[in-house]
Amino acid sequence: MILHELCQMRSIKTPILLILTLLLALRCGTHDNDNDPASFASKHNDAKPGRQSNEGIKGESSSNYKSRRGGVLFVDSNPMHILRLGHTINTAQSEAHPCPHPDGSLLFAGMDRTGHFEYRIDFTQTRRMGGEDIFIAAPGRGIHEDARPWLDLNTDAHEVINQVISDQQYLLMGNYSENLGPADKDAAYTSPDLFLLNRKGATRQIFHFPEPVNSLYGEYDGYMPHSDVILFASDRPGGQGAYHKKGWLWNGNLWGNTDLYVSLKKDGLWMTPINLGRMVNTPYAERSPYLSTDGRTLYLASNGHADSSLRMEILYFKRTDTTVWTQWDGPYWMQSLSSPGDDWGVRFDAEGGLYLARSLPIGHRSSQAAHNGDAGALETNFRAGYKVRGAPSAALRAGEQSDIFRATARTTAIVASLNGIYFDTDRHIPQSTSLPDLERLADLILQNTQQSYSVVGYADARGSNQHNLELSKRRAEWIRNWLVEQGVPSKQLKAEGRGAVTGGKDRSAMALQTNRRVDLMYIP
Repeated sequence: MILHELCQMRSIKTPILLILTLLLALRCGTHDNDNDPASFASKHNDAKPGRQSNEGIKGESSSNYKSRRGGVLFVDSNPMHILRLGHTINTAQSEAHPCPHPDGSLLFAGMDRTGHFEYRIDFTQTRRMGGEDIFIAAPGRGIHEDARPWLDLNTDAHEVINQVISDQQYLLMGNYSENLGPADKDAAYTSPDLFLLNRKGATRQIFHFPEPVNSLYGEYDGYMPHSDVILFASDRPGGQGAYHKKGWLWNGNLWGNTDLYVSLKKDGLWMTPINLGRMVNTPYAERSPYLSTDGRTLYLASNGHADSSLRMEILYFKRTDTTVWTQWDGPYWMQSLSSPGDDWGVRFDAEGGLYLARSLPIGHRSSQAAHNGDAGALETNFRAGYKVRGAPSAALRAGEQSDIFRATARTTAIVASLNGIYFDTDRHIPQSTSLPDLERLADLILQNTQQSYSVVGYADARGSNQHNLELSKRRAEWIRNWLVEQGVPSKQLKAEGRGAVTGGKDRSAMALQTNRRVDLMYIP
């Protein structure tokens, strides 16, 4: 059952109303709705100061800046492992907005993602795909399996997953017919809204957030730390700086001027959103808010703080009073996550890994100048009979694509624990059923050739220590040699045996099978 069958249409279709509103918005300048937080430099005397000069963090000139840049006060330079996910997630199209599920699955948005693996979608013949769509990749046995579209929610407009609240609740951005604002115009005029999906067994119910959360303007990147709190980004007027609609070309990109807001629910009603203030928001774009579980650290992406050429950077802010939404310390620039492109879409998984989206050059000049929307908000791939309704959430460029990465602290050694590569008792050659997992492993390594890895083999607890040590090493060596045959550079891999997995009391056949495995680990 798709959304159109679940909700009644409440859209306002009068384009004149939006035109008048936009004309008024153009008159809006900077509107401060909070006091400047007190300087906190003295509170962090041991913090590393950030860059405040005109020298670009990403090696680019700041001569194209139109107004004051926010600047980075502190630099978080803690080193991190950054892993580009394999082709079960990333494709030749663009993937973004990663949202890990508690069961280990990964939900994300893919742009025009079709024709890959054993399924194919014809965009010209279906209204259940097109533009940004929601995909789900099962956790697999160490590496995610091939992603599949969530056809119940996808349409020929743009849909994006924002948050997996629980197995029963999901926060979405969509261009469904319930959206506020004109629905009979192309993407240059329409604006996406936020929705809450509730699952009750086989039944799905979709709640469209009313005003004042949604508006005639664009709402993006919802995040609910609690059921009565929602953080989101919006390009509505009245924020920090002048109005610039997301999706309209400004300062060489399509991010526009979006601010972060929070709305609180009281007595069953959502209150007027609070702008997080000029310490967090700038006259440029702030996106993808994520609040830590203790409510004290706010992660986001912005192209208004760091001294870059208006590229999105990942930052965080801190606060001591979790009841106050406009008093923050920061920004702290996460230097290890910076790239020459846009970095955004921060979400954490249960293991403390950080997912993000990153734009990358495609390496050629596309013949489809506007296929990712950089001729304005309108997105098209020029297929005959193909048209996408609504406005996308990402701000992609025709010369780039977006992929999904996962970052972990350098203290994290394991890349993947490959429970799907099964060995028979006292054998070092894996079972034939392990081939799909081996192929995904090779693909993952080939996407990350800048790093060296160790293939670590294990045995179950039966047999002598010396026998298990030799057996585990033979298993690791077989896997390493197979990976080299698939094209992985030999200098990138080493093999190591660690003997038996001990300490567990479970001696069932399944437990022993799980212990006969290999792990892929980073080499420092």
